[in-house]
Amino acid sequence: LESFGNGKTVRNDNSSRFGKFMQVKFNAKAMLVGAFTIKYLLEKSRIVTAMEGERCYHALYVTVRGWAAPKLGLKPDTHYRSLNAGNTLHCKDFDTEADFKEITDAMTELGMKDEDILSVWKITGGCLHLLNIIFDADGEGSQVSPASKEDSNKGMELW
Repeated sequence: LESFGNGKTVRNDNSSRFGKFMQVKFNAKAMLVGAFTIKYLLEKSRIVTAMEGERCYHALYVTVRGWAAPKLGLKPDTHYRSLNAGNTLHCKDFDTEADFKEITDAMTELGMKDEDILSVWKITGGCLHLLNIIFDADGEGSQVSPASKEDSNKGMELW
């Protein structure tokens, strides 16, 4: 399931993009009285884009290659701007239909229902569609480009 928070960087094909913040509390006598840790996503921008030679989160790539892709109305990976942003569509890990199945099987093993698993993939597929939308200037505002209507409609349908 780490594919939802890991991505390929120029140094590592499966780099965790999570961070941790730990707050430690002491009393007046400088004795430890408590602590807590918060996990957070370091690079939210990786949902949208990647630097040259890097990839967005692995889950986005396996979504277009897995068994759910036709149900989600997904096209080949070359169609999606976010997946092509780093010019690195493939890496040795988290790249195939088998990897998609492994992730889905892990969700099942955790006790997720089939409908909930499909919902996760619908959200991921919806992100891919909606990230492909191009806006054209329209006076002082903008409108969805006619070239983006299909992705726009499919993204909204999935969500």
